[in-house]
Amino acid sequence: MSRFTHAAATMHTLSLAAMEEASRFGVRDADIDHLLLALTIDPDTGGQILRGMGAGLDTARAAVAAQHAAQLELVGIASDPDGLGRIVFHETSGYEWTERALTVLKEASSGDRRGDSAAVLRTLIDEPSGLIEEILRRIDVDPGVLSARLDDVQRLRLAPQQARDTHTLSGTRSLFAPASRDDVWALLSSASRIPEWDPAVGTIDADDTTGPWEAESRTQAPDGRPVRVKDEFRRQRVELMECERPSLIR
Repeated sequence: MSRFTHAAATMHTLSLAAMEEASRFGVRDADIDHLLLALTIDPDTGGQILRGMGAGLDTARAAVAAQHAAQLELVGIASDPDGLGRIVFHETSGYEWTERALTVLKEASSGDRRGDSAAVLRTLIDEPSGLIEEILRRIDVDPGVLSARLDDVQRLRLAPQQARDTHTLSGTRSLFAPASRDDVWALLSSASRIPEWDPAVGTIDADDTTGPWEAESRTQAPDGRPVRVKDEFRRQRVELMECERPSLIR
């Protein structure tokens, strides 16, 4: 994957997750704290290092909420850090990055930085407002130690990419799920729950537990907007190819 492609993929993944987190706060501007929350569930190096140092999604969410409450107290406003709502990003619209969040994302792709999640996290720590450092310290993560680990990653040489078959149309995506293995298995192993995680599937007739199953492509987004689907792609066939509980389902 080229540097540009990797940076674009990282921007897309982090944008979705950060704006989901912003929607929990009832705001439309995704800021650097929402970007940090998005990094905690990132499957790439930045997310792996954060989680390895104890900065998981739930812990980081609590720290961000506590930081917001502390800032409001400084101006005499009391708030409830436990009173946040659910994610409504996919049911609403009008979300944008703040200027300082955009600056972080741009700087993460400048110079010798590749724009991957490790570069975004390293740039986020250096952001001059000090907000990220305050949040990290609430999680008992030393920003200096975190920076050193990220710098070590930056110095590693990337493994060469394997050649791909240019005649095959296919794709893969990695995703970290902040849930237990049993919960993830229950989600992925049930054909009836495919519409919960595959945005291309609207409904599926999964009364038969062995399959194959007939599915209908999604024609409406969660926020009600229509999704254009060519007639030849409106129906899908789903088959269970391989199942090794609790580690592999295909």
